[in-house]
Amino acid sequence: MDKLVSINDFLQDLHKKYLYKEKRLDKKLVFDYGKFFNLYLHGEFPISVSIKGPKVNDLSANLGAIKLWCDGWRKQNKINLNNIEFKQIGKTSGVGSQSIPYKVTFNSFEELAKNMADYKNVLSFAKKLQKVLEDKPTLEGYFIRSFLDLYLKPEILDKALLVVTYIKENPFCNLYLRQVCISSLDTKFIENNYALISDLSDILLDDTYRHNEESDLTGLELFKYRYGFKRDSDRVLFRSLDRNLKILNDFDLSEGVELPLPLFNILNPSCKNVFVLENKISYITFPKVKDSIAIFGGGYAVSKLKNTSWLLDKNIYYFGDLDTDGFAILNSFRKSSNFKIVSILMDEDILLKNKMYSVHDIKPNKSELDSLTVKEQKVYKGLQDNTYGFNRLEQEFIKYDLIVKCLRDLNLEVD
Repeated sequence: MDKLVSINDFLQDLHKKYLYKEKRLDKKLVFDYGKFFNLYLHGEFPISVSIKGPKVNDLSANLGAIKLWCDGWRKQNKINLNNIEFKQIGKTSGVGSQSIPYKVTFNSFEELAKNMADYKNVLSFAKKLQKVLEDKPTLEGYFIRSFLDLYLKPEILDKALLVVTYIKENPFCNLYLRQVCISSLDTKFIENNYALISDLSDILLDDTYRHNEESDLTGLELFKYRYGFKRDSDRVLFRSLDRNLKILNDFDLSEGVELPLPLFNILNPSCKNVFVLENKISYITFPKVKDSIAIFGGGYAVSKLKNTSWLLDKNIYYFGDLDTDGFAILNSFRKSSNFKIVSILMDEDILLKNKMYSVHDIKPNKSELDSLTVKEQKVYKGLQDNTYGFNRLEQEFIKYDLIVKCLRDLNLEVD
C-alpha cells in the first residue's frame, strides 16, 4: 500500500500549490505574499482537492491502519469536517464497505488559507489593499509584486497616497521637501519614503506630472527632479595645485574649496590642466602641478561637470580606480560631455606594478563601454574576465612616486 497522506502533508501540498514558492538556491518553501493576494482577488471558488487514499485491494491487508487514518481525518481540527467528502469502497470485499475521505472542497479563500501563519493580520491587510483598488485599480500589479514590503509597514501606504494626491494637485511645486505641508505627515516623511511615493506616482499619474528627460541623478535627487521639487545645488570640491594661479580674488585654494555648481560653471580659472580624481584621499594628496587644479569627481557624480563649458579649453586628465567601475565612470564622463579626457595611471603597467595591493571584486561591471580607448578597453576586459587573477586596484594604493613619474612623463612641472 502506498503511503496515506496525512492532514499535515495534505495542507503542505495545498499551500505549496496556492500560497508558497520555492527559493531558488536551497528550494526551501517560503510564503508568497503576492500569490496570496492574487488568489484573494481572483481565486475562483469552490476549489476541490483530491486526497490520496487507499485502494480496494489495500483493505484486507491494511484494514487497521486504514481505519486509524480515516479516524485521523474525522477528528482533525484544521479543516471543517463539512468540507471533507467521504466515499464508500470495498462493498464486495471480504472486509465490507469502508467510508474513506477522498476530497476536500474549499468554498472560499478564507477556508483555504486559514491555517497559514499570521493569517488574520495578512488577510486584514489584503482587504485594506482591495479597498484601495476600488478607487485605484491600476495599482493591482504593484500590490501583488510589493505586498510583503507594504505589509511590513502598513501605516505608510495611506500617507504615501496623500503625497501622490499633493503632487497631482500641485504639479512642479518647486518647493523643498521640508516646505511641503500635508496634514498628518511629518516633514521627513517624503524624504524617508520617496521610493514608494515614486512607484505609486509613476503608476497613478500620467507623464504631464513629471519630467521624463534622461538624467544622471539617482535616488532621492532623481525623485525631486522628476516631480518638480526644489533640489539643493550640486557642489564641486576643487583645489589649486599651483599657488601662482589667480582664482577667487587670489585666495589660497591649495587646501581646497567647495562651490555650488552654477558658480563653479562660471569660474573659468586661468589653469591649463585639470585633474579629476575619483576618490577623496587621492584628490587631497595629489601632487602640486604648475598651471593645474584638481577636482574631486566622487565616482559617477563626476557627470555633473558636463555643462562646465570652460573645461572645453583645458587639458583634462581622469584618474580613477583600476576596476571595472572605474572604467565605467570614465566612460560615463566622456559620454556625458564634449571634453577631451585623457586617463592617467589606469593602464596595465600600473596595474601589474601594484598587484600586491589588489583585491577580487565578486561583482564586476559587465556593461559594454563604447567610449574607451583601445588600451583602456583591453584592461577593462581583462578585469571583467579576471585575466590578471585579480580585478580591483583602488587608486589610493598606487605608489606616490609612480604618480609623480606619470605627471613628469606628461612634461608637466611637478613641485
